[in-house]
Amino acid sequence: MEVSDQPVSPIYMDTDGVMINSRDNEKRMEGKVAVVWSKGELVKSDTYALTDKRYMGSFKDPERFYWDMTIDKVRSKRKLYHLNKLREYIKRNRDGMWYKEAREKGISIGSGSADKAGDMLICRRMKLRGMRWCREKADNVLNICILVLNGEWDDFWKKFKAA
Repeated sequence: MEVSDQPVSPIYMDTDGVMINSRDNEKRMEGKVAVVWSKGELVKSDTYALTDKRYMGSFKDPERFYWDMTIDKVRSKRKLYHLNKLREYIKRNRDGMWYKEAREKGISIGSGSADKAGDMLICRRMKLRGMRWCREKADNVLNICILVLNGEWDDFWKKFKAA
């Protein structure tokens, strides 16, 4: 790993959960979503637009979702690639993460971006009237939504066609 004298930009991550109806049982199941970003562009006096955000999500149990975001070995090559990119980014920018200091100074770190991600990734497609989902199918649909929102849909199909 290279060490740089350049100032380190902070990395941010918001996570949230969204409940949907389950086909597997009478209970509901929770989908977890995360938005990771490091840059924002000021669009109003107190509002930033996230310029380099990436979405992640899963309908696995919450502990497994958090584990998947940091684990070194994941079965899916696509997930491994993105998790390694995220892990390396966090390692390089660890000194720029300032959540503890922000909380100590009373700076609000909201989860508005994660709420919106939950709406865009899960609610708009999976919370329509009468819908019920099994965990595997919900996770598959969520992965498609993530590909689209991360702008990776075309690249995915180029790789798929090349294989």
